[in-house]
Amino acid sequence: MDFNKAKHMVEEFFNGQYEVIKVLGEGSFAEVYLVKHNFLDDFRAMKIIKQPLSSTSNYISRSEERFSRNAETD
Repeated sequence: MDFNKAKHMVEEFFNGQYEVIKVLGEGSFAEVYLVKHNFLDDFRAMKIIKQPLSSTSNYISRSEERFSRNAETD
């Protein structure tokens, strides 16, 4: 995700409570940003998932099925 897009999204979603400072890292499923909590005046890491989880619903349902089968055999 573009830094400016992530910055705008976070600041709008959290009503200005967080200010995005910089990108800390990126993986295959998410990006991690350094954010400042404006009211508590401290820094935190915030992970933003790249794709909505709904696009992986097939994977999740298969995982749930596998989990249920394993739970039944234990």
